[in-house]
Amino acid sequence: LGFTERQQEDLRFLSMRTGLNIISGPTGHGKSTLLKHLMESMAEDNPEKAFMSIEDPPEFPMRGVDQVLVSTKAGTDPLMRGRTYTDAIAGAMRSDPDTLMIGEVRYPEAAVAAINAAMTGHGVWGTIHANNAFGIIPRMVSLLNAANFVEAMEHFCDPNVLAGLTYQRLVPVLCPH
Repeated sequence: LGFTERQQEDLRFLSMRTGLNIISGPTGHGKSTLLKHLMESMAEDNPEKAFMSIEDPPEFPMRGVDQVLVSTKAGTDPLMRGRTYTDAIAGAMRSDPDTLMIGEVRYPEAAVAAINAAMTGHGVWGTIHANNAFGIIPRMVSLLNAANFVEAMEHFCDPNVLAGLTYQRLVPVLCPH
């Protein structure tokens, strides 16, 4: 995908940890593509483990990953959309995945479910809209607070919960040389 060797090593390291890994970046800058390749790579390297994704809708088919479509129709009440996402994550957790991918954490209920999955020792990957890697923290805390999650900052930033924050932005190529 054009990553440097160091960036590849960092992603490899994060893929071996349990906890929550969140990728942020502008729309169209490859967050979902990165997650697809990470999940497929982890599934290929660890065929004995279970990998699941919860997406609304799935953006790409992924080899070795059980994908769950969450239907949260655009006209639906935001509370119901978040609840539908949460129910899908809870259902996936009953299947005992080793690694869970949440396509995009956009609802307070999905943020809580992601934290809870990470707290139980699962690897959890997702994307969120934030302006930079450090902006992920207040964005997640805001979602958790909206869900009345007690001590949101302390739980989110717990080293047993938070594994990694990544910000990704494509760099334009101005000259082929």
